[in-house]
Amino acid sequence: MAFVHRRHNQAIKFPNTPGAWVIQSSYLKWRDYTKIQFFYGFQKYLRNLPIQPDFSDFEFTGFGESSSYAIFAALEFSERYQPKKKPIVVTFGQPKIGNEVFTAFAHSKLEIFRVTLADDLLPLIPMIGSRNEKYTHFKPEFWIEGESNCACSTNAYPIVYKCFCPHSFKEHPECNNRDRNLKLVHAATIMENNDDFRHGPYFGKNFTNCENASSDNVRYVIYQSPILRIKE
Repeated sequence: MAFVHRRHNQAIKFPNTPGAWVIQSSYLKWRDYTKIQFFYGFQKYLRNLPIQPDFSDFEFTGFGESSSYAIFAALEFSERYQPKKKPIVVTFGQPKIGNEVFTAFAHSKLEIFRVTLADDLLPLIPMIGSRNEKYTHFKPEFWIEGESNCACSTNAYPIVYKCFCPHSFKEHPECNNRDRNLKLVHAATIMENNDDFRHGPYFGKNFTNCENASSDNVRYVIYQSPILRIKE
C-alpha cells in the first residue's frame, strides 16, 4: 500500500546538492519567508552580544512541519558560520522532507535527533514524491512509546527508545512505523475529511502558538533519557 499526500508532496531540487530533492512547499516557504525572518533576528541577536559567540554552541529545534525549517536553518547556519562541530538539531514529530540524497547530505553536516510519538501520524508522510522518489527520514529515531502527557519535571519523563537501522534510511518497524498500513488508512481518512492530525503532545506540550521545545526537553532527549536500544 502506498499513501500519497498530494497537496504537499511536490518535489524541488535542493540547491548545490546534485540529486537532492525536497518537499517544494516546505522549502519555498523557508526560502522566501522564514529564512529572512530567522537570519534577521539572529544577526540582530549577534549585534547585541559583547563578544562573538562560539557558533558550535547553538542548537536548533522544530515541531511538526516547522522541523523542516529547523533542518534548512541549521544547514544554512553551518554554511555561513562554519562552526567547529556539527550543529545539533532536535525535531519532534517531523514529516519526511527529502529523498535519500538530501537525507545523507543533511547527516553529513548536522547532528540530528528525531523524536516521534507512538500514534503520531505526521512522521509517516509523505510516502512518494511527485517524481516517484521515496522520501526518507533522518536517523536514529527516538520513539516515545504510548502517551507523552507528562510535564517537564523531575522523574516525570517517559522512556524513550532509540530505533536505528544501521545500513539504510529505512524506519525501524517497531517504532513510529509500527502498524504503518493501519495508520496510513487513518491518515487518508483524516485528510479526506479535512480534519487535523493528532500530533502530540510531546513531553506534555503541543507546541502551539509558536511555542517551541524547551531546552529541558532537548537536553533530556540528547543527554539524559533512559534510552533502551531496540534491536537494530
